[in-house]
Amino acid sequence: METIRNRSGDSGYCKIAVTGGIGSGKSTVCEEIARLGYSVFSCDEIYAEMLGEPDFAAAMEILFPGSTSGGRVNKKELLKIILRNEKATETLNAFTHPKIMARLFERMDEAAKQTLDARSANSATVIENPWLVPVFAEVPLLFESKSDGLFDKIIVVTRNETEKIRSVIVRDGCKENVVKVKMALQFDYSLPPDKKNYPSYDKIIFLENNGSKNQLKSKLIKILQKI
Repeated sequence: METIRNRSGDSGYCKIAVTGGIGSGKSTVCEEIARLGYSVFSCDEIYAEMLGEPDFAAAMEILFPGSTSGGRVNKKELLKIILRNEKATETLNAFTHPKIMARLFERMDEAAKQTLDARSANSATVIENPWLVPVFAEVPLLFESKSDGLFDKIIVVTRNETEKIRSVIVRDGCKENVVKVKMALQFDYSLPPDKKNYPSYDKIIFLENNGSKNQLKSKLIKILQKI
């Protein structure tokens, strides 16, 4: 199938990133998007795959001695190294993010192609606006990795700090001080939502997650109806 180009001259479909701070509810949002029938991919899942790949682990051992065991990256040991050395986070992101994003877009491109092929096969009319085919990606470090420019739209999930901390403690079984250290290493989503604080502000749709799960779903559906 010949590549169909969208209005920005890129790959022919609408690439939507879902991001937000740790504990904001990004995964919950993406699970609901997938439940509604959309294609959704996860940078965390891709990273988890890479951690078990021997070539990737070998490179990580060179960059972060002691971070691997048995031919795979040990996440707990890697976290200890990162928490001890602030520059280690920069090194990790610089090495891993290009690899993650390359694999992510391969999968997003293929999902969009399959959707367009299926629609073409089941329709007598030509799809004149492939832009209407949205493909989603959960990208936790979107702004930190300066990947915001690679997407057409961005859903930023926001949540108050108390709830974020509580959520991560319950999910990961860690202590509050560990959560706060992780939060300090990320983009500050508590900043006012304006152009000064948010890169690619014109692409962003903010999704507040300070209520119940049903309230979050209701807000999400309204957003999806406008995309």
